[in-house]
Amino acid sequence: MKYNLWISYTMPQQYSNDIGTDVNIIIPYDAFDDFSVIIDMDKKFYVNLPMVVRDKDKDGLRAFIESASKDERVKGVVINNTESLMLLQELVFAKEIITGAGLYAWNEESQKVYSKLSSNYVYPYELSRHEMTDNKESRPGILTVYGRFPLMVSANCIRNTAAECKGGAGETFGYLKDRKNMLLPVLFQCKNCYNIVYNPIPTSLHEFVGSDIDFTKDLLISFTDESDTAAGRVIDFYRELLNGNMGQFPIKEFTKAYFTHGVE
Repeated sequence: MKYNLWISYTMPQQYSNDIGTDVNIIIPYDAFDDFSVIIDMDKKFYVNLPMVVRDKDKDGLRAFIESASKDERVKGVVINNTESLMLLQELVFAKEIITGAGLYAWNEESQKVYSKLSSNYVYPYELSRHEMTDNKESRPGILTVYGRFPLMVSANCIRNTAAECKGGAGETFGYLKDRKNMLLPVLFQCKNCYNIVYNPIPTSLHEFVGSDIDFTKDLLISFTDESDTAAGRVIDFYRELLNGNMGQFPIKEFTKAYFTHGVE
């Protein structure tokens, strides 16, 4: 099976124009200006809208959507909440709309609802391969084959609790140490004032590409706090894999998440 590759970035330094023209690029909306100056003008991309949208954020997001509608480089947006969807409908957004994993296109019925409102969707992280296979006839989605899955999205800011608020600073990363001394990456999205706490161990489904992943052609690699070097190695590995060459995965510790067994 020939797959379509999607890559989602969080930080501009992770991006390289060497990825080619056959890749679907997703960038975060609050770092749009930083990304737009480094992406080749001939490349088009999608914009990942914020996970949390409060009433105070809507005017700014509305202005951004209106600007994105006119930007020829923007193919569409990825939405992560119904507030963003309502704004897109209000502004009669004519480009592609992709619903993110957190909007839970969980089964055939939910996919039917979203199919009237969007052009594509990202599979929820909690679905098993069997559940995704059962739904493949209705509407195949985009499968996240690599990435740190979010454990929590919180409006209770860790920095603010520690009296270190950096309001308006854009996206930056920090780390929490759990009881097992694992470092959990925390994304501080200061433009819309929320945190995302990620699993310290990334998920990778490379073992299943070409055999068990036959229910979709769209594979997503999602980067969070990886260095540019680490991101490049993961992309190179998956590119080789999609060309039929199974090499050594460049990250020693990874999980298969819910892919083989679903939520128990």
